[in-house]
Amino acid sequence: MKDYWYNYIMKKQDLIKGFTLIEILVVIAIIGVLATVSSLQLSRTRELSRDTVRVDNMKALRDALHIYRNENNSFPAGTNLVIGEGTSCSGSACMQITSGSGFVATGAGSGDILFSRLPKNPAPGGSSYIYNQTNGGNSYEISFTLEGETGDLNAPDCIANQDTITCTGSF
Repeated sequence: MKDYWYNYIMKKQDLIKGFTLIEILVVIAIIGVLATVSSLQLSRTRELSRDTVRVDNMKALRDALHIYRNENNSFPAGTNLVIGEGTSCSGSACMQITSGSGFVATGAGSGDILFSRLPKNPAPGGSSYIYNQTNGGNSYEISFTLEGETGDLNAPDCIANQDTITCTGSF
């Protein structure tokens, strides 16, 4: 009886030598679907990361601008200033907010440096940060865009001011 089962098993093993073409195609299709889903999720995660950096940049700018206002009794003057993209350093983020001078190129201002390297929009996506003094120096607005919903901010066109960040529009 032992020889019968041994021969039976050996014959079965001779028949099973590899995978069929259909099994291989099914495995390739499953791997393709998993790769697609994970790459889409990774793309969204990168967008969310850049948007989080943008919101954090606005909070850091707000803190520096409030220090400036406390020392100078108004926010820095200027309209449509592109923040973080100065020409004195070949397009890199090399501007400063200095007490008494507002937004100036690195080394060009006088007073304490409140923000040595201004943040700029993380690429790709979004737009440059645009600063505008409003209400005679008593307030300001910085406009920027988001790529997707981030926390409570669920619209692409955003404005940060001395009090809050608000967004309008739709994705």
